[in-house]
This record gives sequence, C-alpha cells and structure tokens, in this order.
Amino acid sequence: MATVHPSWIAVAALAFATPGGRASPPPEPTPEPAPPCRTAEARQLDFWVGTWRGRWIDAQGQPASASNVVRRELGGCAVHEHFRQDGPGGLEGRSLSVFDGRAQRWRQTWVDNQGGYLTLTGGLDDGVFTLGHGITTREQRQVLLRMRFVDVSAERFTWLWQRSLDGGQQWETTWTIRYERAAP
Repeated sequence: MATVHPSWIAVAALAFATPGGRASPPPEPTPEPAPPCRTAEARQLDFWVGTWRGRWIDAQGQPASASNVVRRELGGCAVHEHFRQDGPGGLEGRSLSVFDGRAQRWRQTWVDNQGGYLTLTGGLDDGVFTLGHGITTREQRQVLLRMRFVDVSAERFTWLWQRSLDGGQQWETTWTIRYERAAP
C-alpha cells in the first residue's frame, strides 16, 4: 500500500484553490426560515390567548357577561376560541383562526348555538387587529361587518363589532365587549 506524502496533499489543495493561491472560504450558512406558525405575522393574535371575562350591555340595556377561553392548538398554528355567555340560553360559539401565509392574511371561521356561521379575513389595520367580511341582505343591500380588538394590554382589551352600510366610509359599533384577563 502506497503512503501519501503530506506535501502531495498540499499540492492537491493548491490545485483547487482560487487564483492567488488562497482557498475559497466556506459559504455562509443560509438561515433556516421560520416555521410557518412562528413568523411575526402568525403571532399577531398571541395577545388574545388566555382565559377572559367579558362584560357588555345587551340590547335591552341590561348587563351581560361571558367567559372566553382562547388557546393555541394544532402545533401552535391555530387559535381556538370558546365563547360562552353566562346564564341559560346564552350565546355559545367557537372560532378557529389561522394565519394564511400564502395570502398573507388571517382567516377565521365562527360557528354558534344560534345557527350562526361567519368566515372573516383580515389582520393588522393601522395597528388594530381587524377581521371582517361582507354580506348581502334580503333587500340586496351590501353590508360590511368587522370585529376590532382595541385598547389591547396584557390584562384587558375592548372588542368591537361594527357594520358599514356605505362601503366602509363610516362604521357603526353595534356591540362592545370589555374583556379582562381572568385569574388563573
């Protein structure tokens, strides 16, 4: 068996070196892309995750309240809401929200115990998280609907349900819920 002399290794290395006799530096490692559910956009609803108590004044002018438990599920890719109004016969609903990386927008589906079904899209709008959609009434009027999360802090936020009858020029708030984080 032949012995390889160390000087031959040096000659071989020079044969593959760049002009000027210097070896090429190794390429810079390419940073790994963030997993799809870990991007900054996909984390925009993190403030909502937790257990909340909501309070509002109902259509009859009476105080109303609800619990709202919001969790990240499916490997952190989905935000799952469990809303339950206090008292018998109250509104109970679920929503599932996900950031659609291809469309670069949030999508939410809401269903409830009163037969409600909504699909909403959106995201940050001038720093306010907003989801909305449009409907056509029986009278063939176009109505835009949206929810907005305002005055957000670690312990509270205000949720607004709004509608526009003029294509989004003016918005009327039809339901305001003031949320406070529930004690663990």
